Amino acid sequence: SDYAKGLSMNFKNPTGLEQQVCQIAGRTLLDGTFGDSLDPMLAGGLANNLVLALYDEVDTRTDGDLSAKQTNATSVFVPGGLSEGGVLPGISADSRWRQDKGRGYFVENLKGAQLAGAKEVGKKETHAFELRSTDESQRKVVLGPFLAGKHLEPLEPTLLGDFADFLRAYRTAFLYWLRTQAAGKKASGEHFAQVLGMLKSEQSLPAILAQVYGKPLSHEDPKEESLEADFLMWLSKQK
Repeated sequence: SDYAKGLSMNFKNPTGLEQQVCQIAGRTLLDGTFGDSLDPMLAGGLANNLVLALYDEVDTRTDGDLSAKQTNATSVFVPGGLSEGGVLPGISADSRWRQDKGRGYFVENLKGAQLAGAKEVGKKETHAFELRSTDESQRKVVLGPFLAGKHLEPLEPTLLGDFADFLRAYRTAFLYWLRTQAAGKKASGEHFAQVLGMLKSEQSLPAILAQVYGKPLSHEDPKEESLEADFLMWLSKQK
């Protein structure tokens, strides 16, 4: 009931508060600059990219799964411990998407989920990703594309948190790829800047991307040419 008695945002991470302020400020700048012309989900991904560029990690709680993730403290006997016993602190139950704090733009996490999904639907498929419940007792493969507004089948409540964190990681990694890899290492930055410069026009983001890159943002058929299909192929080739 008293906000002053809560834990500091720097309790687990010395730059926790800085990262949170950076992300919120970045998102506010994007919203104020581009307004409705920038999709809110992509704006969130860009704000994550900003934090990663500055801190090499994104340990914030502004998007994705925002539910509390910690187990209760436990009391156990530890051989060689104090005779009076004691209580161990709660164990962090953060999803696998947050354990590494997004280092490397979530590429390693996404590649792992992609490999697990491919084992279920076919080794050559790049649009399948495995979701897990917090206790990993439930697993489910979801099929993309995820940027085409495709309607996904309903998910079990125990998988919704993992899916929210997956989408957070997916958007962040896609925008990193778009900015640094989509048009080759030399031209990608120029193309990305061109896209941002055109956002204030009356064209939609998908139309702008198609004009700049010569292919659509996404397609309901994952085998059709698109930027998202290129991203998924690039992701599958990462070590």
